[in-house]
Amino acid sequence: MPFRFGDTNIRIIVLIWICFVLRGIFYSVLFPLWEGYDEFAHFAFVQHLVATGTLPLASTPVSKEVEESLKLVPLPWTLRDMGVPHAIHDDYWMLSGDERRWREEQLSALPRDWASQPATAKHQYLSNWEAQQPPLYYWLVSFPLRIVWNESLPVRVLVLRLLGVGMASLVIPLGFLIALRVFRSREAALGIAALIAAMPELFVNVCRVGNEGLAILLYSLLIYAALSFAEGPGRMRTIWLFGACMGLGLLTKAYFLTALPAFAVVLTCILLFEPDRRGAILLRGLAAIAAALMICGWWYWRNHTLTGSWSGVMPDVALHKMPLWELLRQIPRVDWKNAFDSLILSHIWFGNWSFLQVRSWIYHFYKYLALLASLGLVAIYLVPWLKRSGRLTFLRSRRSLLVPSLFYGFFWLGLLYHILITFVAQGISASQGWYLYCLVAAEVIVVMAGLLALSPARFQPWVMPAATIGFSLLDIYTVHFLLAPYYAGLIAHKADGALATFHVGMLRGADLWSYIGRLAANEPYLNHAGFLMIWFFYLLATSGLVAISLRAGWRHCRDISAGPSL
Repeated sequence: MPFRFGDTNIRIIVLIWICFVLRGIFYSVLFPLWEGYDEFAHFAFVQHLVATGTLPLASTPVSKEVEESLKLVPLPWTLRDMGVPHAIHDDYWMLSGDERRWREEQLSALPRDWASQPATAKHQYLSNWEAQQPPLYYWLVSFPLRIVWNESLPVRVLVLRLLGVGMASLVIPLGFLIALRVFRSREAALGIAALIAAMPELFVNVCRVGNEGLAILLYSLLIYAALSFAEGPGRMRTIWLFGACMGLGLLTKAYFLTALPAFAVVLTCILLFEPDRRGAILLRGLAAIAAALMICGWWYWRNHTLTGSWSGVMPDVALHKMPLWELLRQIPRVDWKNAFDSLILSHIWFGNWSFLQVRSWIYHFYKYLALLASLGLVAIYLVPWLKRSGRLTFLRSRRSLLVPSLFYGFFWLGLLYHILITFVAQGISASQGWYLYCLVAAEVIVVMAGLLALSPARFQPWVMPAATIGFSLLDIYTVHFLLAPYYAGLIAHKADGALATFHVGMLRGADLWSYIGRLAANEPYLNHAGFLMIWFFYLLATSGLVAISLRAGWRHCRDISAGPSL
């Protein structure tokens, strides 16, 4: 059914979109400079591109401006062993007020020509290791960076952060459209969009300088195009949309390579369902892949020429001469339990590059929910009784759910491969769970479908609101009991490396106005009152997502009770 301008659901999805942007703005100003994962290296990539017009290599040093800024700002806990003079958050707030003010003034006054000069110190942290990344994101944001080139460093970083939030925010309308192709009810699709906008680690991931925001946008478009192809494989515009998204995605992040086998399986399934048109459908599928390779093939050929590895990812480069059979022989040596724990931990919530963490029971709670959802997903396809019982009335068809499930499943296989090569190359059994947010729309749909399948029909409308409330509470807790207290110097790491616990009693007798000033430090054009206003709109947006999700739950009760079973 086509949408009409002024449709209530369209107004609500726009409202969810606004809530996403407001939350993204808050996180972008809450996070101190360089607190985001690898943020200064991503920024150095763009800076080098603007300054020289060429792509950096892994051996290319960051700029002198970035080098000097690392000496002035409070750095993440992870960089406590950095070779250049620095102060991590724990030490920064032990400095005198005069010393901190001097550092803030120096940061804003860094000579602009230092942006074009290489760092003088020799250290692994000062080399541009993000040169392994495909170049599309850096090309795109180099144009706005040129516009603000003469602004202070904090202004330029904030501009790029907000651009990333803007790119990632498009997952809200796209997630809604994808959910509409999987779920029968528009209210369910609205619930999916609200849940995505409430996930705190998603904002930790995108509210920094980095290519994840663009990757989320392109992967969401890719899954939408794949669903459109599965429903109408004869439409040429769908073929070109998929090919363009795949090609541009492969120019954004190497993990888009996992989408190729997923699409191959989708194409195979379509060929089985459409025996009369197999030749034409196969040609269209191959045309989509050919279009993608035409867009991105040059980059992967360049990787292979320079490094011997097609992906260009550093562990892959280090192992490019190792035969595949030898690599696979190392599988039993990997500490898979630790690897999965690292994935779950860094996917549910991880406090930026300071690696702040919540209580262990919270991770276990979400882990067991995910395992339960996996069982539900298996049951959807393998337990005929579920279909007859009417519990699958929320789905349009099991075939529509198969597409996001395949892309999500193959991405997990890619993460397992990344764990393997990281272990063999570096001896570490771990990977980064925040990478999964590029498929956040697919993930939320698949997980919710699994939980809905195991829920009695009368409880199904409340599964998504409950999940939204759960993530909103996690968001409120982590902001107010971990991030803000740590960044304001109210808590710090103990001698054993554990983070001290924040208690509300710590605020008794404290100068709250000065602590708010600490959170606003180095944030351009932002005083105490401005920061509090952004904080207020963040709280309003977060509570608004809960209200929208509860409303969708009430209306969903009516929708699923009136629908036919599959």
